[in-house]
Parts: sequence; C-alpha cells; structure tokens
Amino acid sequence: MAERTESYYTILTVEPTADADDIAAAIKKARNLWTTRMAKPGALGDKARDYVNWINDAETILLDPAKRANYDQELAGGTAAKTNWAPKDDEPNWLDRAWRYYEEDDLDLAQAAARKATTQQPKNTTAWVLAGEISRLKGQFKSANEAAYEAMLLDEENPWAYELRGNVFMMASGDPANALEQFQKMEQKAHGNPVVIQAAKGHQAMAQSILLDRQLNAVEATLPNGSFAYSEAVMQRLATGKSRLTDLRSQYAALLQGLGPDPDPYTRDSLTKDIKNIDSELSEIDRLIADGNTRVTRWFGVIKWLVPAIIVLIIGFSIHNAGAAIIGLLVAVGLGAIGWVSNSKPKWKW
Repeated sequence: MAERTESYYTILTVEPTADADDIAAAIKKARNLWTTRMAKPGALGDKARDYVNWINDAETILLDPAKRANYDQELAGGTAAKTNWAPKDDEPNWLDRAWRYYEEDDLDLAQAAARKATTQQPKNTTAWVLAGEISRLKGQFKSANEAAYEAMLLDEENPWAYELRGNVFMMASGDPANALEQFQKMEQKAHGNPVVIQAAKGHQAMAQSILLDRQLNAVEATLPNGSFAYSEAVMQRLATGKSRLTDLRSQYAALLQGLGPDPDPYTRDSLTKDIKNIDSELSEIDRLIADGNTRVTRWFGVIKWLVPAIIVLIIGFSIHNAGAAIIGLLVAVGLGAIGWVSNSKPKWKW
C-alpha cells in the first residue's frame, strides 16, 4: 500500500470538528465512492484500493473516542499526515469532482477540476498524479510531465509519479529506454506492494518488448527478401538470422514468464503474438535452409543430364546424316536444359 499523504479528515472530506454521526456518514459515502473506482485499470484502480484501506483505518480510529483524541493530538503536532486539507463551509472537493468526471470520460471537465484540485490541495500527490494522467490522455505531455515532477517533489517514494513519467516517455517521444528506467524506479518504490509491483513489471515488459522489436526489425532486414538466388552468402545470412531470432525468442519468452500469475491481458497477448510471429519466421528459415542445402551445390545432377546429352549428340553426328545430326543436337540441348533448370540455383520468394 502506498504511503498516506492526507489526513483521515481530508480523505473523508469532513472538518476535524465533525461529530461521530457525520464521520460515520462520510465513511459510508467515501467507501462506496472509492470501492466503485477499484475496478479502474492501472494506477487509478490501485490508488482506489489504497483509499479503501485508508477509509477502513479512519473508521477504526475516528469512531473510537480515545483513538481519535490521540490522532487529533498527532495531527496538531504535524505527525499524522503530510497534508491536512479539509473543506471549508460549502467548498467542493475538486479532487472528487475530477475523479467523477474522469470516470465519466469527460476529460475536459476532469482536467478543469483537476487543476482546481492541485490549487486547492497543493500537497496532495494524488491530485497531481490524476492531473498528469488526464493531461497524458489528452496528449498534453509537457503538462503531464510537470505534474509528475510536482508529485515526486512532494513524495519521492510515490510510485505512481514514476509510472506517469514512464508513460509520457512511451507516448510522447517513443523512448522505451528512458520509460523502462522510470518503470524500474516505480517497482523500487513499491516497497513490497504486490499491486504496484505487478503493474510495474507489466510496464517494464512492454518497454522491453519495444526495444526487442527494434532488434527484431534489424534482424529481418538482413534476411533475403523478394526474389533471390541461393548462394553461400545467402545461406550464411539465413544461418545467422536463425541464430539471432532464436535468441530474441528466448528474450520475449522470458518477458512473458516474468509477468507473473495475473498479467495485464494486453501485455500478455502482445508478447504471445510476438513469439508466434518469430516461430513462423524460424519455420520459414528452416525451410529455406533445407532447400538451399539440397539445391545450392547440385552440380552432379546437372552432369548426370549432360552426359547422356553429349552421348546423343556424338551418336547423331557419327551417323553422317544431317537429319540425325539435327535430331541429336535438339535432344542434347533439351536434355542439357532439363538438367540445368532442375538442378541449378533456383529463385525463391521470401
């Protein structure tokens, strides 16, 4: 579970002076709200799970007079949470508004509310991460990156800020190497949280698969393409290509294996597809190599056809008859052509 950066009163959106009945009602409302958000994929769903846990903790503490008194004393001393925002009068909680608009897929309103949330609750890392995620989805990568920086400055141990930066690298500049570094830091900041670790590993696998895709494209560029004639150089390229593809397949398989027992379906399916494509290419290379091994050096087959052709030619000319000589010549040419066509280096389609 991520570190809590808000007071229990802030999480429940009640004043610290609220009575037990108001707190109980706020707990019920907040629990219903955050429970529905747990179904969200990625960081937002994980954050919702954290909030549900914090709401359960708030119920244990705030509805027990003795525990609440101790908590209020800690809060007054600044040790209970890093931020102590609570709504004043009829002031709306803009973070809740931003979440609601986000869930309704109204990114314009969600972004407007998120901006107000970061002003209203500037020390709330969740507000900054949500604002950044909305900006990322709208293609505003500079704003998304700035929001991630703000979250990191508030809490260097917040894994979701690193996830946000990694996703920006992936989408904005197609930079899987830097994205991978951020996703690795995300896993380091998980502090044993299995949900965060699982998400981080999925992101890492996608970034690494893109890097492997680039290597795969480089290998495919060295293989025979279009029409080609077998030669020793072509056979060497096929053998080298097979070796490199086999190594890449092992790396893709290792990524798939490393996803764990409950992987992200998109990442799992993407890696599975990559492996199947490589298997198909390896099968085709094996076929080409087998064909090349039997056809590249079949000069003996050509000679077997040329010998009878020469014999027929000699016999035709030895008869001292023009017709027989012509027939012998045609038969000899025909036999030689058959031998050459059936045994010389053929052209194949890749």
